[in-house]
Amino acid sequence: MPPLAAIRWHRIRTIFHAFSQLTGKRTNNFTISSFSALSNEEAIKLLGQTFEDELKYLQSANSTPETLANATSSTEFITPSRQLYNADYDEVNRTLLGMLALKWVLARDYQSFTQSQPPAVALKQESFDDLRALCLSQFEESGNILPLLVTIVINDLGKSPRLAKAVEKATGKPMTDANHDEVIYVAAENGMIHSLERLDETQRNDILLGLKLGSTLNVAQFAQAENVPGSLEGAKVMAGNRRAFNLKFLEVLFDVAGAAANVDARGAKAMIEPVYRSYKIVHPILLDVVENRGSHRQNYDKLLAAHGEKLKQQGFRPLSVDNPSERALLRLMIMGRSTSNKKQADLFDAAFKRLSDSQRQTLVDGLNVDGTDDGEAILPYYMPAIISEALKNTSDEPEGKIEALASLMRLLGRVYNGSKPKKGQAGTIKEVNLRHVTKVIHGEAFKSDPRTLDQLYTK
Repeated sequence: MPPLAAIRWHRIRTIFHAFSQLTGKRTNNFTISSFSALSNEEAIKLLGQTFEDELKYLQSANSTPETLANATSSTEFITPSRQLYNADYDEVNRTLLGMLALKWVLARDYQSFTQSQPPAVALKQESFDDLRALCLSQFEESGNILPLLVTIVINDLGKSPRLAKAVEKATGKPMTDANHDEVIYVAAENGMIHSLERLDETQRNDILLGLKLGSTLNVAQFAQAENVPGSLEGAKVMAGNRRAFNLKFLEVLFDVAGAAANVDARGAKAMIEPVYRSYKIVHPILLDVVENRGSHRQNYDKLLAAHGEKLKQQGFRPLSVDNPSERALLRLMIMGRSTSNKKQADLFDAAFKRLSDSQRQTLVDGLNVDGTDDGEAILPYYMPAIISEALKNTSDEPEGKIEALASLMRLLGRVYNGSKPKKGQAGTIKEVNLRHVTKVIHGEAFKSDPRTLDQLYTK
């Protein structure tokens, strides 16, 4: 028998659903034509009214390391969060900017979408048109974009400690060690997310499938080679439902589009051309996983090989996924978001060579465990963000950045803690949360001497 609190949630859910059916509250404003015709201010006001409960949870959500590091108090423009609450909440800004980015795409407003992007790497018009075509194909029958808005707004609710505590109370399931994707999935399963009640059963089921996928496979982690081949098993929940898969994929894209809202909320600063191209690599690979074409290692290596080809086109030497050392270096470069920048890729190469033979072998071993049938694979959670922040907080001279990268590689080798491929052993995946490392990365001690990281994860 479910806990009493869960029964109460179910009753609230039923009442809310009945009320929504009677009133049709605000749902008619979310067709492609009506939403895209709104001004930015009108759209933010409408979204604030429609998703009031969800945005309240986001006010208490924990921010990512990059968001915390780059937070700005600029008053040059009114952020979406300030417009609604007269205060800045990072995850509120990120979510609302992602929704505004959708509006700009539907309205063919390329200028607004790209206005805060560096011209050298700004999203190209053809890529913007490609993104719009993907959106239109998802909603061509009904023109109703509400399912996508709902999945965008609930995407990061699991970062809210308030929601995690509410889930624990309602279900009796401990959420202390759960990642935010698991928290929101359990909350949605138990009828605790009100915005889902605005949707019909098919739409709700599509979103629940996306949440289930997110609780086992983080698409952004895959795009950055942060997770491992065994993580791809989670995509199989989408088997036979391409519509639900594409909805989830669009949510990921617009989440990324809003990711730099704390720095500049005037445009989709984070969805630059190299980032969009990286996600375009991911889409067909995940479809292969969903439709059971190829092994997880084969599909994961398609991602690595595609980035290797990008590097080769820029004049970097060929790297083979069949060579464990070269495959490990490719993963590091992708985590470091460097495969579109040969100059930065050269820094990774130099840092990798600077390691001692034993340090490099430990790193190569850890980076080549799949977590399928070869023992325990380690997922270094937040490593891409840590690399990004470390490069920002070091000397502009190449030598300083190489030393910082070498220090990070030694740290990662210690995190792997002897993990190596052991064919025939049951595969498992262990997530190691490295969020706390950012405190060291942002310190003056690291900036003056990156070797200060050598004090972490020592036996």
